[in-house]
Amino acid sequence: MYWSGKFEELKGEIAALSCKANKMAQAYAEAEDFTRKFLARCSAHKIKLVSIGFRTDLIEGCKDYPWGCEGSVFAEGRTRDGFPTIWSVVEELDIGGGAGNGYQHQLNRNAQSKLVDGLYEFKDKKWHKIR
Repeated sequence: MYWSGKFEELKGEIAALSCKANKMAQAYAEAEDFTRKFLARCSAHKIKLVSIGFRTDLIEGCKDYPWGCEGSVFAEGRTRDGFPTIWSVVEELDIGGGAGNGYQHQLNRNAQSKLVDGLYEFKDKKWHKIR
């Protein structure tokens, strides 16, 4: 067997995986930062519970949502004009990718990769990821 060649091949694979891991870590850090901005906008609109790409029974419009939750955000509440409050957040950040239903709004593909999925609650003056 050609051992030195096998070890060189493995070193190349390790280098490629290391590069991939670094890029993924950077993308995740950027997503965490954008998620903080998104949640700050939610706070500005008095939203206390928001789901990003995640089904939950805690948000009325989310628990019976007939389509997959991936690529959508959910929150209860309405503006003075009667529109779902989450629509205002999505519009202000220019991350909409289609329509909204009830307490839901679709995200564009770019925004989907910029937000960290989960269920977030605003409590004690800060956001907590609870799922």
